[in-house]
Amino acid sequence: MFKFSKPKTKHRPDYVFICCVIILSVFGLLMLSSASSDLGKEKFNDTYYYLKHQILYGFSLGIVGLFITIKFYYKNLEKFAPFLLLVSIIALILVFSPLGISYSKGASRWLTLGPISIQPAELLKISFILYLAAWLSNLRANRQASFYKGFLPLLAISGLVAFLILSQPATTTFVIIMFSAMTVYFISGAKLHHILGIALIGIVAISLVIVSSG
Repeated sequence: MFKFSKPKTKHRPDYVFICCVIILSVFGLLMLSSASSDLGKEKFNDTYYYLKHQILYGFSLGIVGLFITIKFYYKNLEKFAPFLLLVSIIALILVFSPLGISYSKGASRWLTLGPISIQPAELLKISFILYLAAWLSNLRANRQASFYKGFLPLLAISGLVAFLILSQPATTTFVIIMFSAMTVYFISGAKLHHILGIALIGIVAISLVIVSSG
């Protein structure tokens, strides 16, 4: 049965995790303030323009999302995982449509939805890992170690995701997502040579992008 709230059994929050999130958020805002101060002064005559913009449209919305999802029973995310991944893939494809924003050097990474602009690759960082975790947790015993039932399906969906990200191109995002995916796959019980195979394919893909780019 679907449950929005978590079970009645309570447990202490993971304060270490919460502290890490706070430290990373504050550190990120400090780095943004330092790196964007001159640009903000030049374009908007406001040294802290980008910092205030990020706090208003990024950090504050993240805090709101935190308080919403903290009431959401995490097991329910498993049911939404395929849908969230599908939405992320569709959004990645749409960056190459008129809704996408193309930069001077040909990079297409952002999507405009009216007054809102989003970067689908950032959504994929969450939805893809969530999908893999849900998929791998439902596999039968030893299926993670199977070449045909575990490795090939993972390789197929990873290949699609990699193609869309590298086509933008966004190599750093590709490395982050693929490394996270391999970590989840390895922890699930996959064979080491399967992991090394995916890593080798990823290195070849990045090398081709680097060689083919200007």
